[in-house]
Amino acid sequence: MVALFMRRRLERLTLGVQPEELVSLVQTQTAVLESADEGVVALDDAGVVRVCTAAAERLLGVRDAVGRPVRDLGLPPAVAAALSGTGASTGLPLGDRVVFIDVRPVRRGARSFGRVATLRDRTDVMALSGRLDSVRAMSDALRVQRHENANRLHAAVGLLDAGRTHEARSFLADLVDRGSVDWAVPGIDLVADAMLQSFVGAKALSARERGVALRVADDSFLADPIDEVEDVVAVLGNLIDNAVTAAAAAPAPREVEVAVLGDGDAVVLTVSDTGSGIADPEAVFLPRDRGDDPAAVHGLGIGLPLSREFARRRGGEVWVVDPGGDGRGAVVAARLPGVIREDPA
Repeated sequence: MVALFMRRRLERLTLGVQPEELVSLVQTQTAVLESADEGVVALDDAGVVRVCTAAAERLLGVRDAVGRPVRDLGLPPAVAAALSGTGASTGLPLGDRVVFIDVRPVRRGARSFGRVATLRDRTDVMALSGRLDSVRAMSDALRVQRHENANRLHAAVGLLDAGRTHEARSFLADLVDRGSVDWAVPGIDLVADAMLQSFVGAKALSARERGVALRVADDSFLADPIDEVEDVVAVLGNLIDNAVTAAAAAPAPREVEVAVLGDGDAVVLTVSDTGSGIADPEAVFLPRDRGDDPAAVHGLGIGLPLSREFARRRGGEVWVVDPGGDGRGAVVAARLPGVIREDPA
């Protein structure tokens, strides 16, 4: 009788799985979980970690997590909230990586067994996406400039057909002086690198559509070309986008100023705006949802955290120089070492 009672109790605890089947089930489960590139964390209803794969421990930067409450793992608050199911399932910066966390409840019938979180490393994907956005912005700008250049040539042909040779010569001479691509950005000639110059010009065209004037600061000076421009345009593009958004949301005049300086093999970028400033300089480097605070225009999503990681991988940094406020806009800077090809001469 006691044996029967114990058997029935064991079957309830194991959900009907026999002891010999449990061994095979655990072995199979472990092999599957550890062979996946994605990290898996299982928590019970009390928030205690019951399963944490090696990939999950690597992404979270923790060890021996099994058997410990998630709140005791020393994780950033946003990450702990996401694992607990109380935060947004979104891209979160973890060390030098950007990780997407997806949490699902685990149930069997009416019984709850906690939740399972899947961690996906999306750093390289997000970095590539940012760089592609930069290339797309330049492509669109070049398309516009090509159209404008064609219009100028048509105007010159029209002057010649009308016999107004002197005016046509003067018009073409002015076109030669300015070049076939006129970015119409004050101070852009202070940026010698052609790729970076094109990128700033593209951003200026985009800003103009939002009623924001973009210019290059008078104290900018970059004489040497940039070797690894991808990281530079990814970081600068994010700083400019945030500044343009801040300026567009503020009263006129709506302006953004970009300073570019060469410092040995490093480039120093400074972006200032005429927005309403930054309320919390540290919070802008924490990921958040755009819908959380429509007035918070700096540091939306994972742009600034990812930009900071780009810089830190190179031994550089992204920081808030001046949060602004009280009628003053913010100033954000970045330093990226090892990107300039210095002229040995």
